[in-house]
Amino acid sequence: MAPESTPGAYSHDAAVSAINSFLTFIKRMYGGVAGLRLPPPEGWPQMTLGLAQPLGLTPEAVRLLRYIPHFETDDVCIMRECFPVDWVARFEYYLRIIDETGNPPPTGFEDWPELDPGYPPHIFEIGRPSSRYGCALIIDTKRGVAIWHNVDGAPPFEGVPEPDADYEDDEAEPWGSQGWKRAPTYRIETFCAMAEEQLKIGNWVPELEASGYMIQELRVYGQPNEEQRERVKIMRDAGWPGEQWDASRARDATDEWASQKYQKEKARKEQEKALENAKDEVAMIDLE
Repeated sequence: MAPESTPGAYSHDAAVSAINSFLTFIKRMYGGVAGLRLPPPEGWPQMTLGLAQPLGLTPEAVRLLRYIPHFETDDVCIMRECFPVDWVARFEYYLRIIDETGNPPPTGFEDWPELDPGYPPHIFEIGRPSSRYGCALIIDTKRGVAIWHNVDGAPPFEGVPEPDADYEDDEAEPWGSQGWKRAPTYRIETFCAMAEEQLKIGNWVPELEASGYMIQELRVYGQPNEEQRERVKIMRDAGWPGEQWDASRARDATDEWASQKYQKEKARKEQEKALENAKDEVAMIDLE
């Protein structure tokens, strides 16, 4: 049985187990296109505790990062418009810059302080939004919680499972860079299990086209639109989420469906354009 933490407490082993399960699940969903690197038994050697302070992290945060897997690509979507942060590469970059200059590189917010989320050193992102309509997945190693932050401040969609942990700050403004302080907050194990379940049942629907991977979140859980129903059907036909799941088969079928959808839409637009041109010609004849 996986270790568990009590509400309001942090368990390193429970956090490692839950995050590993979630990221491994994501890798299985996408198949071979999602390269997931697993840490060695002693943890990622690049992630030394000596880099905790330059990176603005606590030793406990670094210890967690040392023992969780990381994707080899940032093209793998793990939530709605949310992509994994490659902390292994970040540590390697810091080590290289420090070796070359003797000083750590800037944090990236010096020129745009209004964008700085101001995370305390025990809090960090494992998923980062790809746009202002995306979300961040934030881990708090003091309280043992995962924070699901819609960066545009929008409330959760209808039917989202209820959080089981308190906000970071009940009085925080939900908009802007500090909105994470009042975003839905779950125990790490609860969130990871919930996220896997939403992907299994189709409340979160991955786009498996070869042109790029995203995850759609139903605006009303349990009520997919026509496109989302077709995507889920393709996945179910390929064995999702059972042991017979064939991600390659699902990708091929999705590519074919997406191509047909594009051709139909293109033909529809061409037909509308032809009708408009015909109307214009009739109007010109009437004027003559």
